Amino acid sequence: MDDFPIGAIVAYAGPLPSGLENAGWMPCDGRALSFDNKAYGPIRAVIESSYGSDSTSFYLPYLAGYFLRGVDASAKIDSDANARGAPSKHPVAGATGAVPGSVQDDGVGPHRHSIRFFPNTRTANDHGDGAGCIIQRDGLGNTNKTEPTGGSETRPQNMAVYFLIKYKQLNDGSTFVPGMVIDYSATVTGDPTVSQGWMPCDGRALDQRDTATNYALLHDAIMEVYGATANGYFCVPDYRGMFLRGVDGGRRLDPDAAARTAPRPDLPNHGAAGDTVGSKQDFLLGAHTHPYIWQNENHCLRVNGRKEYMWQTVAGYTSGDAGDCAEVRPKNIAVNRLICWNPKLSTFQVPKGAVIAFAGPLTAMKDPAWSPCDGSSSAIPDYRGWFLRGADASRAVGTSQPDDLTKHAHGYFFTSGQLRQSDTSGVQIVVDGLSSQLTDIPGPGDTRPKNAAVHFLIKTL
Repeated sequence: MDDFPIGAIVAYAGPLPSGLENAGWMPCDGRALSFDNKAYGPIRAVIESSYGSDSTSFYLPYLAGYFLRGVDASAKIDSDANARGAPSKHPVAGATGAVPGSVQDDGVGPHRHSIRFFPNTRTANDHGDGAGCIIQRDGLGNTNKTEPTGGSETRPQNMAVYFLIKYKQLNDGSTFVPGMVIDYSATVTGDPTVSQGWMPCDGRALDQRDTATNYALLHDAIMEVYGATANGYFCVPDYRGMFLRGVDGGRRLDPDAAARTAPRPDLPNHGAAGDTVGSKQDFLLGAHTHPYIWQNENHCLRVNGRKEYMWQTVAGYTSGDAGDCAEVRPKNIAVNRLICWNPKLSTFQVPKGAVIAFAGPLTAMKDPAWSPCDGSSSAIPDYRGWFLRGADASRAVGTSQPDDLTKHAHGYFFTSGQLRQSDTSGVQIVVDGLSSQLTDIPGPGDTRPKNAAVHFLIKTL
């Protein structure tokens, strides 16, 4: 009988049902599990204290508000992998570095903007009653910052799911729950997985009253979270082009959770909105600024035969644009996504090519049917360091995308700097020509949302 390994993490597309624990699953809600409870021995052996522990308990992953990212021990894709932080504030805070359980804050990846200085022409009249004007470079530099641009966090477009973790083995088929979602590394053509109890997450409308198909099982799991048609058909989630994010549930890792929108505004029943499963969220570029160093300009006035030194403050400039993408996104690889609609079929099975997350080290994964997604053969994808994104009509399964950000600019202004003495006298008019330079490059190694590290596994047997 098919099963998922203990420590497996899958998405769940509906409101959390009762009876999950009886099916061998728990929500990834950071709950404490007692060291003394033997029923938790198998999951403890997998995750140990990766997600935190204290003197009496160890903790499950707490994935509310997070995206999932593949562990990258080489730091080739996740260049900041070794700087990843611990997931909790418990006495033992949990894993750090390039291992499962570690977390990473969102960030705007390296980029820079051009900035320009001073009007084209300076004349004596620019300086009021002065009889002469000298403008000269003094070779010194002041460090300033541009005005910030961006919102409350950096994130790609996403839909909210619950993440579940497998904590015990059943091996009787009851472990599979309608509404659970797996990634799929193969191309879905002609719905070959439907007869196996899975279907593509493509937004299709289904009739729960059709007794021949028994779609009622899936309807009971996800209801009208993803919208419903005028004739009462309910919709499966449409994850094409989407990233998945854990329902925040008031944790406030998703600062805009309350403003999340319904997924199907094109239907009479739009679906769920707000801080709940099924809701949708657009991409956002997080607030950031750029330091820059510019060469000071000194202004020397001669008033009534006496040298006077002044500094002119110039404000209201806008930098050149950076970013040329129509969206904000992390590095990602395209996958299909399948939802479990009927685990009671006699032909039910988890298809080869199914991809799940794994919460522990690979040494704790004992099921030979699953292999690490490490590119070790041509049949196994390499998801180390990557985020997974639903494939759509514009992208084939297995293709990768670099991280990128939307076009944006920053305001900036000048403030006074260090002046130096000049013995030059008389009137001098300088044409500056709007000289240009680049800001410094701030930010972490890549553009990314808040994320937790996992191993990705693929079913090969």
